[in-house]
Amino acid sequence: MNVNAAIETDPREATRRTPDSSTAKTEAAVQRLRQRLGGGIGSGGRFEHRDLFIQAGKGAHVTDLDGNSYIDYMLAFGPLILGHAPDSLMRAINSSLATGTMFGAACEAELLLSEEVVSVLPCAERVRFTNSGSEAVHAAIRLARAATGRTKVLKFEGHFHGWLDNIYLSVKPLGPQGLSNAPWTARMAAGQPASVVEDVVVATWNDPKGFTDLMSSYGHDIACIILEPYPTNNGCMEAAAGFLELTRQLATQNGSILIFDEVVSGFRLALGGAQQVYGVIPDLCVFGKAFAGGLPIAGFAGNLDLMRLLDGNQVTHLGTYNSNALCAAGALAILRELKE
Repeated sequence: MNVNAAIETDPREATRRTPDSSTAKTEAAVQRLRQRLGGGIGSGGRFEHRDLFIQAGKGAHVTDLDGNSYIDYMLAFGPLILGHAPDSLMRAINSSLATGTMFGAACEAELLLSEEVVSVLPCAERVRFTNSGSEAVHAAIRLARAATGRTKVLKFEGHFHGWLDNIYLSVKPLGPQGLSNAPWTARMAAGQPASVVEDVVVATWNDPKGFTDLMSSYGHDIACIILEPYPTNNGCMEAAAGFLELTRQLATQNGSILIFDEVVSGFRLALGGAQQVYGVIPDLCVFGKAFAGGLPIAGFAGNLDLMRLLDGNQVTHLGTYNSNALCAAGALAILRELKE
């Protein structure tokens, strides 16, 4: 897709990009960026906000290059739970910088952060850190497959679990995809190989019968059931009474691993996430965003039996930047303030 052509022909641009002296510097910077940065934006999720060029943020406000101040309702799509540049986070970052950014080895911030996470997430007996929610999902699915010896994943239509090929499926299909109680597995991006649909079964959210029928058909092959316990990516359609309990029940009955994707809900609905609010405990959970106040760190956590598979690299999980000192120190500061 020619993004620049799309921008020029987008009818919304007639109102969005009217020349205005109050945003002249911002407009010029955006145009320069489009000449060098792929697509003109750093993430496909920012396409609707591609005219923004922010110089600074503090609290609930951001300021553009022209000095215009705006109330920030997006807060970077969720990470900035304490707003921009909270004092506790900035102190932690500055203190960590004085001793280095990363060491490629264990450090105190990693230890303390691990202890804090395990103390607040109901499912967590051990934790491992990643750099993004997408990475955490990928690792959790690998762990589930290793534990069960199975390959298939069951997800729910409309639930978002990151942008990687093997799970970026049936999030926002362009039109009806299969039956309402048995959706097809639909790819979401050009470049995804057709083969990725073979190992993913898609169920309808809040459809107990449809979900039960799918588990009756595929349960013996399902390595894991992954879901957003509070699905923030499809209109915050809360689970119907008893539905989360049903996912727990059928996962247990079929020997499948239940994974809660709490990248958005974790540390936000409650300190212990949706699992604390609803009282349904998954085998594994993934988290990020609010957890670290805007720093690139996320993670996955779970019970001892599963997390022990990481011992001795039985299940491989790698990452040069995993739980680096700077990000771990920042996340620790955020968690401690949330606990207060």
